[in-house]
Amino acid sequence: MRKALVITILMVLSLTMGMVHAQDQIAKEIIDSLVIDDHYSVGKYELTGMKGIARGNKAQQLIFYLDGAPTMYTASKNLELYDFNGGEKASKPDYARDINGDGLEEIIIQGHTGLGGCCNHIAFHTLGKAAIQDLGTFDLQEFDEFELKDIDNDSIPELIFQDPHYLKWNAPFSESPRPTVIYKWDNGKYRGANFKFSDYLLKQIDKNAIKDLEKAIKRRVEKEYDPDHEYYKYPPARLWGLMLDYIYANKKDKAETILMQYWPDEIPGKDLFYVQFLVNFKKSDYWPDIEKSEW
Repeated sequence: MRKALVITILMVLSLTMGMVHAQDQIAKEIIDSLVIDDHYSVGKYELTGMKGIARGNKAQQLIFYLDGAPTMYTASKNLELYDFNGGEKASKPDYARDINGDGLEEIIIQGHTGLGGCCNHIAFHTLGKAAIQDLGTFDLQEFDEFELKDIDNDSIPELIFQDPHYLKWNAPFSESPRPTVIYKWDNGKYRGANFKFSDYLLKQIDKNAIKDLEKAIKRRVEKEYDPDHEYYKYPPARLWGLMLDYIYANKKDKAETILMQYWPDEIPGKDLFYVQFLVNFKKSDYWPDIEKSEW
């Protein structure tokens, strides 16, 4: 019994020493590294024949390819092995795949860059043979969802997410508009492509959008309107949310028509609101890319 216990202890010590040695190797065998906006860093390592990519926060997260399956390895005190989608909540790698058909895998890292759940970002990196290439970082603020979808059937997915610029602008968080932003892979990077996919965006607008808007406006006028309230002094955010859907699909005239037709006479300030609205949406980080996206 005692002999078995001694053997077990020796085995544990041996494994522990191996792990420490492995951690030392990780620290010494870095091939390439890249720092992204001071939020995290990524590094390419080689460890006993395994290649991976790491990013450092409180613990070092490594992605290795074991038997062809990507797994995430944490070089922390306990050297725990996670599934690829596991690990810490902050800046976790979502998956790796060859997005652009160049024969090299891209890694998409999605994570939090601040306290209190804010703020989210997604970042793209190519795992080259010798170097890591930064393909761009997109700020999502409080949003945490994005989609890779091949809209135009060219075998390279478009990047689709919601513009967070309008959060809490004249509306509470839950009612804030979330217009869709589309980026298309072109010439080695994702470029804004909303106007290129105008027809697609128009089809995404809810068929009941006008009906729902009319109900919301009626409720605001009859029950909610308060000239002294931060939000209720205006029509519901559904109004400019629908306007943004059309503007982001290159249909600004349609957005103006909706404003003129559905802003209720009972609520003053339409002209001033529209001036503020025009100034505000052009301040979106993504608007410059959207504005030149019909290429």
